[in-house]
Order: sequence, then C-alpha cells, then structure tokens
Amino acid sequence: MQFPGELRIARNPSGPRHPAPAAIEPLRRDLAATRDAIREAANLGATVALAEEAWSAAAEALDAPDPVGARAQIEKASRLVTEAREERIREIAEHLSAVEDHIALARTVGASPDEAARLLDEARAALQEGDYARTSDLLIRAERIAMLGQLGQIQKALALREDQTRRAFQVIAANEPIVQEAESYGMGVSEARVLLRQARDVLARGDYLTGLTFARNAEEAVDRLLPRLEEERRKRGIEKPSRGMCGVCRATRLHFYENGWGRCLECGSTFRWRAAGLVETLRGLLGT
Repeated sequence: MQFPGELRIARNPSGPRHPAPAAIEPLRRDLAATRDAIREAANLGATVALAEEAWSAAAEALDAPDPVGARAQIEKASRLVTEAREERIREIAEHLSAVEDHIALARTVGASPDEAARLLDEARAALQEGDYARTSDLLIRAERIAMLGQLGQIQKALALREDQTRRAFQVIAANEPIVQEAESYGMGVSEARVLLRQARDVLARGDYLTGLTFARNAEEAVDRLLPRLEEERRKRGIEKPSRGMCGVCRATRLHFYENGWGRCLECGSTFRWRAAGLVETLRGLLGT
C-alpha cells in the first residue's frame, strides 16, 4: 500500500536502489513551489535567509539523490518561509500603528498630513484585502509624508526659538548700558538689574519664552528710569545729540540710542555718543 507522497523505490537485484522518476517529480514540484513562496516572502520584505539555506539543502539532496533528506529539507524550508512571512505581516500591521502615531504627532505640532492620512486609509484597505506588498508601500509613503510634515514644523519651531532668543539678548544688550549709566549716577536700579539677570539666567537654561518675558519686563523697568536719567544727564551737561556725521562713511543719517550708542543708517556701523561711566567701565573690565 502506498500513502500519498510516499516514494516508490525501483528495485534492481543486481544494483543499488534508486527512486523511481515518478517519485521524484512530486518533490521537484514541491521544491519549485517552495522556491516561489520564498521569492514572494522576500518581495514582501521578509527575512528568508534560513528558508533559502533549507531550500538549497533540499535541492542538493534531491540531486544526490536523497529523497528522504530532500523531503525533510523542503518541509523545513516551507515552515521557515511561512514563519518569516507571518512575522513580516505582523511587522506590517505594527507599522500601520506606527504611521498612525506619526500622523497624529504631525497634527499635534501643527502640520496638515492630509495626504498621509489618505495613503493610510488605502493601506488599511489593502491590508484587509491581503495585499501586503501594496500595504507596505503605502505605509512607507504615508510615513515619509507625515515625518516631512513634522520636520517642517520642527524647523519652524527652532527658527522661532532662535529668533525669540536673539530678540531677548538684543533687549538685554540695549538696556544693560542704560542701567549701568543710571547706577553710576546713584539711581536705584535694583528692579531692572534683577530682571536683566533673571532674563540671562533663564535664557542660559534654554527657556527662550520666559527669557524674553523677563527681558521685556526689564525693558519696561528701564523705560520707567528714563525720565529721571534724562534729568540727571541735563544736570551733568550730558545731552543726546540730534545730529552728527558717521566716522566711517561720512553719512549724516544717524540714530542715537538711549544706552549711549548710535548707529549709522547708511553703512550700519555703530559708535558711542556717550563715554562710559566709572561703574560701566569697571563692569566691562570685570566682564559682568
């Protein structure tokens, strides 16, 4: 009695036994089918190295000929490629969830990943239809679009942070000399001084929003000092000039700032219109 798939051995009393050609053909068909399954899994992105090794061993055993060994290796290759394919399908399903997260994050940071969401819907449909290769392709495209959206918003956020930080330091730099001048006249500048120090400390920790807030508060405190500062200047014979000539380009379009500095509106060069006071000079020498 012969069972399905059982090999029939041609008996030759005068020589070695060899499998009958009819017994080899089913093995060859199974080997070819396993090869196709491996290729399909590889195209899906599955890891098929172990299955390929077993398939090669089966082919060698079939050429030996060793039908029993060939059958064992074919079954091993079939099992391995099935496992690899199932693992890849699980990975694709997990990838779908990851792309959903990327799209949600893109929306959170202010992007509009509508195209990515459309591709994700197509990927869900392809997954339900069992078209895993198309599912994987759609997910890769959707993920890329969503991540580009995130990157664009992140770059905008970084640019905003850099701009706000620069503005905060500009406010500090513009008001520090005014505070130093007022301090040299014996005026009370503790509020503005504390706010300026807090702004620098917060900016050093990377908190540009709070840093800019402290810098603006310091600027308002300095603005409250200006009327008394101008009075002190008049008493001491120090007046902000209303006109002059640039020492670099000889232009007359100049702007004079309250902090003792000026700027040429033609060439952009800066200059001091008021000499630094004793306290300001000492702070500059000490780097404070």
